[in-house]
Amino acid sequence: MLKEKAIKAGSFLVVTVKRLLTGAGDRIKTIDLAKVKAFLTPTEIIKNLKNGLHSLLNETDIFHLTLPQKKKLGVFAAVIFIFSVTAGWAATSQAIDRPFVSAEGKVMETPWVISVEGEKKIVARSRDAARLIMDGVKQNYVCEKNQIIDVKIKEDIKIREMDIKNGQQEPDICDIDEGICRITEEKAVTVAVKEICTAKKETKYKTIYKKTDSLPAGTKKVKTQGSKGQKEVVTELIKENGKVIEEEVLDQQTIKKAKAKVVLVGTAESSSSSSSSSSYSSGSSYSSSGGSIDNYSGTLGRPLSGMRLLSSFGMRWGRMHYGIDLGGSMGTPIYASESGKVTQACYSGTYGLIVKISHGGGLETRYAHCSKVHVKVGQKVSRGQKIASMGATGNARGTHLHYEVRVNGVAKNPFNYL
Repeated sequence: MLKEKAIKAGSFLVVTVKRLLTGAGDRIKTIDLAKVKAFLTPTEIIKNLKNGLHSLLNETDIFHLTLPQKKKLGVFAAVIFIFSVTAGWAATSQAIDRPFVSAEGKVMETPWVISVEGEKKIVARSRDAARLIMDGVKQNYVCEKNQIIDVKIKEDIKIREMDIKNGQQEPDICDIDEGICRITEEKAVTVAVKEICTAKKETKYKTIYKKTDSLPAGTKKVKTQGSKGQKEVVTELIKENGKVIEEEVLDQQTIKKAKAKVVLVGTAESSSSSSSSSSYSSGSSYSSSGGSIDNYSGTLGRPLSGMRLLSSFGMRWGRMHYGIDLGGSMGTPIYASESGKVTQACYSGTYGLIVKISHGGGLETRYAHCSKVHVKVGQKVSRGQKIASMGATGNARGTHLHYEVRVNGVAKNPFNYL
């Protein structure tokens, strides 16, 4: 006695045939398929279609005959597989798009392949799995703190069903997490992300120098301490694989204004400075006590142990002389007037061999016409440190030191700072 039932599963027809065992114990084998066909006509199959059929079996044989629904159900020429189980519960086949039987006899869905620029990269278990893999690749490069405008993959990506036939080996199928890792680590695709980033940034304060006759010439006094400000900056970022390749400021608003630092610079002439000035004019020389550079007192230290003025700051021979010329012999040591960082130490046109030192706050000193320099660019020097030797390089009329003081690039009379 044979009973036949059929259920619909996706785009395929799964037919379940039950045969009760007889006393003789005959079993339907694969070679007996012709006998089975006689009992199952297309009309009877269609008539008995049911969804979600479960059969309780008791010492029975089960044969699943899967037919493509697109083909006519006249004969069983399109049988894909036959298998048997004995006793217990047997559930009907799950709804699947296009099942195939691997060489190992495993019934499975047709896998989907992810191709990049025509090259196969990942085999996924289904179309949905392939899409989840690509979505996961995108999310790897998305920052949750920022507002995301657009995420796209720049390469040509195709997700298509594999061309696979029954009897072939099961392909190497990646699960979702593995697929995401492989594409990301191999940098198989370029993910471009456009984000809006809002961040708070500090703003620097300026230092303002103001002259005052209430302080002796060359002395400095901080009138107001500076403080940093803060602003909110809205920036559009374009990233590729997490790296910023473009950045554009869309808007910025000041949250807290920076407060400028105000430094008073004395200009009042004292009796001692007047006498020194007359000494400069007469061309006489003088030395600091013990022949060493003075300790820091809010003024610049002398660049030479003994100084003899040859030429003052101001107009000379019809043009501006931006420093003072101090006489001495070849090789006389030249000292840094203040601690700072060397920004130039090389030959430079009419200056000859020159050393420039930045002292911060826009203050810079220059030492020109040297015969030799003893420091290099980027080096930090201390007040009174030997930095060069006197010479006559460049446009120089005899051995001397051309000494300049500049504030924010503007030349100042060095006598106001020495």
